[in-house]
Amino acid sequence: MPGFELLSMIVGLAMMTAAVVIVFTQRRHAQDEYRPVNLGLLPPERSHQPPPELTPGMVGPLHKDEADVRDLRLTLVDLATRGYLIITPLIDENDSTYEWVIRRTPRPLDGSIRTFEQSLLTLPFEADQRDPSPRTTITLSALLNAGSQSFWSALVAAMHEKGWVNSEGHHRSSSPWGWVGALLLVAGLLLTASMLIDWLATNDFRGVIGGLSTGVAGVLLASLGRRRTMHTDAAAEARSDADAFRDQIADLKAEDLSPTALPEVFNQVLPWALAFGSDRQFAGTIDEALRRSANWGRPVELDLAWYQIEGSPSAREFTGSVSAMVNRHPAGGTPRQRPAPRRNRVAGWRHGTA
Repeated sequence: MPGFELLSMIVGLAMMTAAVVIVFTQRRHAQDEYRPVNLGLLPPERSHQPPPELTPGMVGPLHKDEADVRDLRLTLVDLATRGYLIITPLIDENDSTYEWVIRRTPRPLDGSIRTFEQSLLTLPFEADQRDPSPRTTITLSALLNAGSQSFWSALVAAMHEKGWVNSEGHHRSSSPWGWVGALLLVAGLLLTASMLIDWLATNDFRGVIGGLSTGVAGVLLASLGRRRTMHTDAAAEARSDADAFRDQIADLKAEDLSPTALPEVFNQVLPWALAFGSDRQFAGTIDEALRRSANWGRPVELDLAWYQIEGSPSAREFTGSVSAMVNRHPAGGTPRQRPAPRRNRVAGWRHGTA
């Protein structure tokens, strides 16, 4: 039919353009669905308080279908800032950190300790056959070997208990867009096949473009119809709380911080800044606040006893050493330890080791 090739191309390109707009709009709506909204006229007062239902070690699993060794290390740092552990980096003759020693403090466990945190405070320090007396110190490598499996199992269980992870594995949600996309994909394939035959007869390629465009539109819309995720809607809400605190840390200014509150804020927020990857910016803000306070004749000392390094480091230098432990990039380029298997599965959810 004369002109059918041109009509096919115009309709196909129009449907593909509409599909792109629909996909962009739907995904933007999904991102905004759980974004916190301030209904007041004034912005909320900054309290520097993290979401009470979360810990820094939960941030990674909330944003991906996996828990890994970084979440465990973040949990150790968080426990140290809360007074349960003391971490000491071991330095070689080249001033490079090659290991970390973890010491359990006498502080007793209380109701604030979660099960997965307790696994790191008890199991690695229990007596074994070689040493019948309980120990108070352990290297980070030995702790990972002794307590990692129980930690990941308890962390996964905590995510399930909070309703953040589907108990039956991947969650599937359907929408009418899936059916529309499937129909368009089939129509696009049939139209493309027909237009290829027409192209051989008329030497007019425009119909093929229309068929391919229709098929692409179907694929785009079908991607909205089936969503596979380990996380529930409750997890999305918790994720929005974490993201709100991340944004609060990113927006923090030195003038927002009271000099007397600097030690507490630094220790409380640092594990979260490490979890969000904004630790350097946060440490720089703390250093600026310390300088401002000193210039006003009110010098402040940070409480850095939980991570013992020599000298009087700045907040950024101190944070860099802690970050090396969390991210396992020892200073000076010390070779990384031999990695264990990357991923395992626990109750339908992945967890990994170093």
